Amino acid sequence: MDEPENTLLADDSSDDLENVKTAVRDEEEVKLKETIHFIVSKKCEQESKTSDRKFSREFTYCLADLVYKYAERVARDVEAFSRHAGRKSVRPDDVLLAVRNNDDAVDALAAVMASKGITLPGTKKGKGRKRQRKEKLEKLPVEDVKTIEELDTMDRAVVEIPDTPSDDSRSDNY
Repeated sequence: MDEPENTLLADDSSDDLENVKTAVRDEEEVKLKETIHFIVSKKCEQESKTSDRKFSREFTYCLADLVYKYAERVARDVEAFSRHAGRKSVRPDDVLLAVRNNDDAVDALAAVMASKGITLPGTKKGKGRKRQRKEKLEKLPVEDVKTIEELDTMDRAVVEIPDTPSDDSRSDNY
């Protein structure tokens, strides 16, 4: 009879651990949302001082929520790009890839990376894929290389369609 009680205790402790993890995650999410709201509110206040515009509380809340959701999406994309590359850690090129459609974000990230001395793996000079492909083509034996006339003839042979019977000679057995 002691064994079933021990398994119940083990199940309860794992459930408790999951509940604690969930509570911590929820608390961190709330803190992050509050921080984003605070920063967005301050930026709106600064903007209203320098311009003649006033920002309502509703606008500030909506903008903060938008920023939070955008950050969540970028974080998921960055994680997916890193995982797709077979890495467990995120690199700056993953972040740049995630925000590639936002020119301002790419420029801002590039400026921060430059100021910190961070270089991307692809920016180093070396043999790229095009150059490697060109070198492979250069290594082909001369007899395998076709002349332009031969290639043109091959293309026409593939494109030419054989004569088809006229419409009235077709059967209606579809």
